Order: sequence, then C-alpha cells, then structure tokens
Amino acid sequence: MKPTITTDISSQLAELAARAEARDLRQREFDYSPLAHKIEIVEYTVPAHWANRLLHGECEGLTSDELNEIHSFLKRIKGDRKYFLDCAAITEGDAFAWHNDANNVGGPTCIATFYLSPRKGYLAQV
Repeated sequence: MKPTITTDISSQLAELAARAEARDLRQREFDYSPLAHKIEIVEYTVPAHWANRLLHGECEGLTSDELNEIHSFLKRIKGDRKYFLDCAAITEGDAFAWHNDANNVGGPTCIATFYLSPRKGYLAQV
C-alpha cells in the first residue's frame, strides 16, 4: 500500500517562494538604502593576541598597557567620524610579522575586518 501525502505540496512550495521573495526584497531595500552606501569596510593587520578583545570584547590575558593600546588604535581607525565601529571578523594572518598596522612590535598577527556604520547595531539588523 502506498503512503498518502496529507499536506498539500503546492501550498508548501508557495510558502517557500513567498519567504524567498520577502528575503530578496529586504536585501534589495538594503542595497538601495542611503545607509548601505555609508558603511565602510576596512581591514587591518593586528597582533594575534588582540583577536578576542576586538571580536568579543574580552580583556582576559591583556595588560592595562595593551588595553590602552587597543583603545588608541580603535580611536585612530574611527577618527573624527561619528560612526560606530564593529569588528566583524578575524582571519589568520602571518605566523610572524616584523610589524603590523597597530604597532611596530613583531609577533604573530591576524587580519581584523571592521565595519564603520552610521548607527549602532545597524549591521545586525540586516
């Protein structure tokens, strides 16, 4: 005996198509919004031991001098712009580099990708 399908496949397909269309519409609205063109994406090579602080905000294992250095570096990135700075990603960099974008101290590095956005948390809403 063949099993019978109790749900209507065509209604499920229509619902999936409607969801995909809504998602595409939200993406198009973002692509054409004035804020989308104000977001800057920048990458910097930074010391590898800064990764946890930049991405998650954790200070564990960092000295007060290192925290001050990170704070100064972030202020330098932001400059005088009234934007919010979010670290979006950390990727592996060189195993060892003689210098980096934050300071002239040699050591292991990583690449930090930052978003500068006009509103706090705006990138999380997209």
